[in-house]
Amino acid sequence: MRPLRVVVAPARIGVAMDAVYASGVVDYARQANIAAVVSAPIVAVAVTEGERVRQGQLLARLEDGPQAAAAAQLEAQASLSRAGALRAERLAQAGFGPQAAAQDARSQLRAAEAAARGGAAALRFYRVTAPFAGVVIRRDAEPGNLATPSTVLFTIASPDTLRVTAEVDERDIEGLRTGALAFVSADGLPGQVVRGRVETVTPAGDPEARVFRVRIALPRETLLRPGMTVDVNIVTGLRPQATLIPEAAVDAGRAWVVIGRQAEPRKLRTGARAADSVEVISGVRPGENVILNPPPRLRAGRAVKASEAP
Repeated sequence: MRPLRVVVAPARIGVAMDAVYASGVVDYARQANIAAVVSAPIVAVAVTEGERVRQGQLLARLEDGPQAAAAAQLEAQASLSRAGALRAERLAQAGFGPQAAAQDARSQLRAAEAAARGGAAALRFYRVTAPFAGVVIRRDAEPGNLATPSTVLFTIASPDTLRVTAEVDERDIEGLRTGALAFVSADGLPGQVVRGRVETVTPAGDPEARVFRVRIALPRETLLRPGMTVDVNIVTGLRPQATLIPEAAVDAGRAWVVIGRQAEPRKLRTGARAADSVEVISGVRPGENVILNPPPRLRAGRAVKASEAP
């Protein structure tokens, strides 16, 4: 019987990786929805979507007429109290007035000044400002609309730091640790893989969906954009001295090894799988040639003529 022509490749030493797969979405690591503290009509909006803002910058101004009038009245009352306290103090020092009257005037002054400070502080609630430096990624505020504490007027995010929020099946959560390496890819960036690190693993999962939320920090320099859906592979184990064979050599739980010029079947115990290779825990030794895409006519002891894969 003529030798059967086969293509072989050597089992090699390489890195085997255990990983947990999850899908996720890229979002901002720091983001805030901003609403007014008080209810009042919007008088003016000072920013547009996409605009960079600094911390404390004015975003919108609300109608503060009644509050401004009340604050002015409180300040006027404080001014009168200052004058009254000064007059009572002078009279008491000159012996023309009782000390008790001067003390009462000082108490009234302290109360009036506290009320004036409160009125001035309340005016700040009518100015909506940025809580931190960032970019306005959404603006829902328009002049004339009514601002309320339950209505989001702006969404601001820090564009410098992005992350991935992924949902991991509860069956895979045991091996996850903060700091673990994660490989992130997106359909919108074919052929590119971004390295991230697990930042947090939520301590409690969703009992209905049976998933845990995992946050993955991304490098500052990345082509990923907020809102992109991504595939994530989180590394849970690395073995740098693993025995690897091509995926094409695995045939129903076994591999065919060329010994001399004959084919010998080996039962495999396999581990991690990659895109084109399989980790062999037992069954094949490094350096042995395995047959790729074993032909159906292959039998134990069959003579073969092997050529190496390109």
